[in-house]
Amino acid sequence: IMANKGYGINDIETLSFRDGVRQRIAMYLGSADMQGVYNAIQEIISNSIDEFYMGYGNKIEVNLNGNLVRVRDYGRGVPFGIKEDGSNTLVDIFSKAHTGGKFNDKVYNSVAGLNGIGAKATCLSSKLFQVISYRDGKSAEAWFDKGNLTSYEEKDTTEANGTVVVFELDPEVYNLEPIDIQFDTLCERCKNLSYLTKGLTFELGNRTSLGKTQKVTYCAKNGL
Repeated sequence: IMANKGYGINDIETLSFRDGVRQRIAMYLGSADMQGVYNAIQEIISNSIDEFYMGYGNKIEVNLNGNLVRVRDYGRGVPFGIKEDGSNTLVDIFSKAHTGGKFNDKVYNSVAGLNGIGAKATCLSSKLFQVISYRDGKSAEAWFDKGNLTSYEEKDTTEANGTVVVFELDPEVYNLEPIDIQFDTLCERCKNLSYLTKGLTFELGNRTSLGKTQKVTYCAKNGL
């Protein structure tokens, strides 16, 4: 019998959730190439679609500036605040495994994404990630740098309810090919999603290298 050379207890590792996502993004989003990049973007959009399914917000804005993506919906806004145990709800929703409101049918009857894991994978695999939640005259904003929280702030606001997510995915994570997000590909994905979400409007914008903005709108009145 051959000995198990080079494989012992010192070869067994335990990674944090953040490090696990960043080292093996394909486990969470399907691949570590451009397909994974587009899947990450769709996971954020899917959270906004879930709000529409529940009857909140009928428009999603998706804007591209180079590889920087911004998604804004007009749903209820992500819950935020500090719990009795000291945990930060907004931060945990986007960075802590198995934290969210989609594990039962009390808040969401159905979900379009990965029960919150997709949003976390997107956050932790981004070189910068910002989430702002607007809820009934209050707002909370969290910033992450390569999956690490860098700032958090709550304040009053006059913005309409909803959630804004701004992020740029990290080439250190998606390293199988250079990140180059194509506006046409985003448009095609949102066009297809519009057929599945009757009455939901997708407004897309792209800031070109010449400083101009391309705009596209999709809304299926009848759906599939």
